[in-house]
Parts: sequence; structure tokens; C-alpha cells
Amino acid sequence: MRNCKKIENLPTYICNLVRLKELDLSGCRRLKILSNTISNLKSLQVLDLEGYYSLQTLLPSI
Repeated sequence: MRNCKKIENLPTYICNLVRLKELDLSGCRRLKILSNTISNLKSLQVLDLEGYYSLQTLLPSI
């Protein structure tokens, strides 16, 4: 999802990808909140948030 400059919310289907190991959200400048359902990604090893200028909330479960 790298450089998705217009996305404001993480699509809910992402959290159904329970075997996802890497999520690159770098450059998603309008993304403001990461849903707590992202904690369902039990296999996630890398979460790239480089370039997050609008992020207002990062949940403790992340």
C-alpha cells in the first residue's frame, strides 16, 4: 500500500490477512488512525510507517 496518498483509513480487509508478514504504509500521508483490528495480524513482523505526517493515534496493541 506504499505511497497511497489519498487513503485516510486502512481497509478492513487488510486485517483478515492473518498470515501477512510485512505491511508497508510508508508515504500514506493522509492515513490518520490505525484500527485496533490490525492487532489481528499475528504474523506481522514489519510495519513500515515512514512518512506518516497525519497519524494521530497509534494503539498500544501495535
